[in-house]
Amino acid sequence: MPKQRKKWILILIFFALILSMVATVPSEKSYNQWLATQYNLKCTSDTVTRDCSINGQAIEWKDKTERHLFLYKKTTDEYSTNKGNLTIKSLGIFGHYFDISSS
Repeated sequence: MPKQRKKWILILIFFALILSMVATVPSEKSYNQWLATQYNLKCTSDTVTRDCSINGQAIEWKDKTERHLFLYKKTTDEYSTNKGNLTIKSLGIFGHYFDISSS
């Protein structure tokens, strides 16, 4: 296969990968479903407050940080429990969330 053709095939594959990453950044709804599945953590919110619980036990939601880039979404949630603080870090890419918490 000529070098020029290989080059164009690699460029097309690269752009297809980028396009698929952009099209499959997970939503907030999928993040909440992932929290429920991964941590058994459920939150309900209105315009002022956010009530959260793990295994039915109430916990206090403290802060949420999101970095939504066009290729992926990085989310950090902080909670206060009776056992101390809980920080959940996740990476959303290709339609799925992955736990990247160090603790």
